[in-house]
Amino acid sequence: MHKLIKIVLYPVAVAAALAVGVASALAQSDYPNKPIRMVVPGPAGGATDLMARDLAAKLSEYLAQPIVIFNQAGGGGMIAATTVAKAPADGYTVLFGNQGPLAANYALYDKVPYNVQTDFAPVSRWAIIPNVLLVNNKVPASNVQELIALIKKGDTSWNYGSGGNGTGTHIAGAVFVKRAGVRATHVPYKGTPPALMDLIGGQIPMAMSNTADSLSHITAGSLKPLAVTSLTRVPALPNVPTLAESGLPGFSVAPWFGVVAPAGTPPDVIEKLNSAIARAGKVPQLVAKINGLGGSIATGTSAEFADFMKKDVDHWAVLIKESGAKLD
Repeated sequence: MHKLIKIVLYPVAVAAALAVGVASALAQSDYPNKPIRMVVPGPAGGATDLMARDLAAKLSEYLAQPIVIFNQAGGGGMIAATTVAKAPADGYTVLFGNQGPLAANYALYDKVPYNVQTDFAPVSRWAIIPNVLLVNNKVPASNVQELIALIKKGDTSWNYGSGGNGTGTHIAGAVFVKRAGVRATHVPYKGTPPALMDLIGGQIPMAMSNTADSLSHITAGSLKPLAVTSLTRVPALPNVPTLAESGLPGFSVAPWFGVVAPAGTPPDVIEKLNSAIARAGKVPQLVAKINGLGGSIATGTSAEFADFMKKDVDHWAVLIKESGAKLD
């Protein structure tokens, strides 16, 4: 009797297992078959949100499903990142993140509620939007070395503005001050735009800004750009050198943006998303929009992005230690 039960149950169990496997494979092969939620670690209308929406519109077209933007600001991007890390690994929740929650926060905060290396499946990098070193038009310096000489002259005290404590602009500014061997006081603002207003008005002599916020002021002639913080020049400012070209070899503090999914997301789903993002990165209108922010498209394979993220955690740790920035 027991043998008969075993003989009957064994094929049933195998059939059930095969059915589950086939159902899972079918679910992945017709991915996506429902809307995808793209979590954005910033408020609606911000630069990150606008980039995400432009990308989402193209992905919706290519994947034939709506990409729904879900804004979740706060916590240095960690609230949004945690939402995605804890989401089902089915490809229907992704994060449009940046170097903050996906790299720099490990060195900025004592506690990060997820592990970048084990809680996420990198999909693709999207763009690089560097920072730019700016001075107001009253500062008699037309390049970085003239600025350094002016500060070292010591006729007056110097300070520099940023978008706030622990931001990419703060870190870039602090690293510049240290590597240039000058003394300048950090003045944190609640966002980059008010810092730029004070820079234009002469309340502060210099500032670090992302190109997205400052490009219109540069084009209007309201501010002087002395150098960008990426290793290569940016398309929107071809005549502005890099800090590495300006006497600070190897200087690289370049914020980036990319898409990650929860760890365990099926490889074919990751590949489908990656292919769609790569395709979007070749659309002239999207390229022009990123260039218009002072940035450049930086797509690649998911493996390349995974390797980049791993190295970038260490890179930002070095930069933050050098800058002395720390947040609770």
